[in-house]
Amino acid sequence: MKMLIIAYYTFLRRLRDIQTLALMTVLPIVIIAILGAALNSFYSPKELKPVNVSYLNEDKRDFGKAFDNFLKMDEIKKFINVTKVSSYNEGKELLENGKVSGFIYIKNGFTEELLSNKKTQIEVMTNKNKEYENKVIEGIVESFTNGFNTQRALEKRPAQYSYQQLLVESPLSIEGKIPRAIDYYSVTMLVMVLMYGTLYGNYILLEDKINRTNIRMKSLPINNIYNFLGKTLGMIFTLFIDILIIVFFSKYVYGANWGNNILLIILISALFMIFTISLGILTGLFIKDENKSSFVLNFLVLFGTSVSGGYIKTEGAPKWFERLQFLSPNYYAHNALFNLIYGGDFARYILIILFLTIISFILAFLIGRVRINEYTD
Repeated sequence: MKMLIIAYYTFLRRLRDIQTLALMTVLPIVIIAILGAALNSFYSPKELKPVNVSYLNEDKRDFGKAFDNFLKMDEIKKFINVTKVSSYNEGKELLENGKVSGFIYIKNGFTEELLSNKKTQIEVMTNKNKEYENKVIEGIVESFTNGFNTQRALEKRPAQYSYQQLLVESPLSIEGKIPRAIDYYSVTMLVMVLMYGTLYGNYILLEDKINRTNIRMKSLPINNIYNFLGKTLGMIFTLFIDILIIVFFSKYVYGANWGNNILLIILISALFMIFTISLGILTGLFIKDENKSSFVLNFLVLFGTSVSGGYIKTEGAPKWFERLQFLSPNYYAHNALFNLIYGGDFARYILIILFLTIISFILAFLIGRVRINEYTD
């Protein structure tokens, strides 16, 4: 009961902190509006430009010939600009160097496997950070394979027809449209706010020292660990309210696209929030100086938001810069939310966030039990 009372009054104190409340709620909403309006044309291209694609077709029979002829059609050339390569490694290298946005590969013997009803696939590689280009490439390949399947069905008796899944699933599938600027920044600013939860976690440990109430706390009949857990619950509830405000304000006032599963959006955000608060607690446990720990966490928020494309998309960035994304917690939250909204593979990113949350929370709790008394001295 005492722990819940502490959580309640922690929440009230956060609500009365107007400066922090504005930083965590009002400022992100304003930034979403500014960036959403200023960069709208950047995220919603009005002029269709062909997407550069490397292409290797080793199948010399019916399917390979048909696909070659398909790519030569004037209507298709409006969408993709094909660069034929002589080897698999060459096509892959062009993609890795950023010279093309995708690589389409049809292996030797593809037609034979298809006619034998064996499981076979067109291999499509794309840059996961280029949602628009992915959509175009996937749409081109799918339109051909669907037509080819239909033609095969007409040529055979119905009983002999079996559907072949010819396309390797791309990393992000956009259903009908790509994120507008307002959609994009509603997600990235929410994740940035959640990353500031690290400072909330850090403050849980340092609050009594900062307010010089640590001596008085010793005279109260409250176990330090209950005090610690109560404050943590209060901070979690405070940040959860921030989530609800940002999501629903951007959705119903700005018209941002949050998809059809708003409950799962909130649950993913809440899970990521628990991770960031736990990470902030861990940082405070190892860096006891308030200024130093705050500097480290502010740098982490800035770094994570920047390299993951929180301020501006990182398309076309050098390969070494793209690899930095894997060090950013924002990267996994962005992918989980964007893929959920636009129909991509979000499950693996949720599992990564869940793993990080469990590890950080357990470590924060176990280490906190041992060191919590040091923060009341």
